[in-house]
Amino acid sequence: ELPSLNEITTAILEEDPAWQAECVMLLRAAGHLTDWLAADDDHLVPAVGETAPAPTASAVFSPALLEHFHCAAPEAESRIACIVALMREAIRAWPVGQPLRILQLGIAAGGLTRALEPVLAEAGNQATRARLVVADTDESWVSRLATLYTRSPGIEVVHVDATLDALTPLGPFDIVVSAGGLHGLENIALLCANLGGHLADGALAFIAEIVPSAFHDVVFAGTQGWFDAVLVDGVPRGRLRDRERWTALLATGGLVAADAESPRAALPGGSLILATHPAAEAQTRTTAIDEQDATSSEGAPAEPALVLGPTTGFGHTLAKTLHDALCARGRPAALDLSPAVYRG
Repeated sequence: ELPSLNEITTAILEEDPAWQAECVMLLRAAGHLTDWLAADDDHLVPAVGETAPAPTASAVFSPALLEHFHCAAPEAESRIACIVALMREAIRAWPVGQPLRILQLGIAAGGLTRALEPVLAEAGNQATRARLVVADTDESWVSRLATLYTRSPGIEVVHVDATLDALTPLGPFDIVVSAGGLHGLENIALLCANLGGHLADGALAFIAEIVPSAFHDVVFAGTQGWFDAVLVDGVPRGRLRDRERWTALLATGGLVAADAESPRAALPGGSLILATHPAAEAQTRTTAIDEQDATSSEGAPAEPALVLGPTTGFGHTLAKTLHDALCARGRPAALDLSPAVYRG
């Protein structure tokens, strides 16, 4: 006979209290499961254009619990730390004085935004003018985060829909980041398809997402919108996707994924996607700020950037991607893959 769910979660927490949020959510979902399973199919998969009668995730688990789950749970911390490390490497290789426009897609309770604050400060210390725009389709989370960063220079929080029209005056963006935030966006397929129009030539994307799991499908089964996206062989599929499906979805917006097969690219319960937005030969996008910063105040050409990296592994892929991105934007750059000088 199997032990009860209470006994299982108690044993887990005694072994490692860091999994508190997952255990509490599992117990709370179990309490709702009977009602969720008793509902008809339309409760989980509403007709197109209709609003699901299911409660929102915040109504079931409370915003505080969801914040802990998305920001402080072990797997969430791994995703956030991975993106922050990649951003630090990107900023270290970014040409001094060149504006850096960063787009965070998906708030995911704000954990990544908070973790990026010191990274933006570091960029300022090396004369890189970095600006972070945080975008989400959930108005309630946008309102909460915008209140926190009302007086924070260099950080702007905006509500978007799948057209991403609200991003037009704020881009084009040089780097796109997300840590468990993409799957929570509404109309994600259309949103990804429209993303390319807001990216600079040679833009980078650092995406860490949650892989599909029975845990998430059980815990979020009865919440609004979890199973309303796709039917596969008549069975509703949840919001989560594996790396291959995210790669294909991002490709519709012109983002080409690089090889991420290395130990560093492995995330507990997640997948990492490193992608670039190649320069479009038939279309050039310039802004006044780009033209102003293309030369120094004396009119001399911009100093070439030196990108350092190892000869193999994930660091090699990142260094080469950064070098190609800078060259695509017309910035002089040199690539040095000598192990003797790399200190990453």
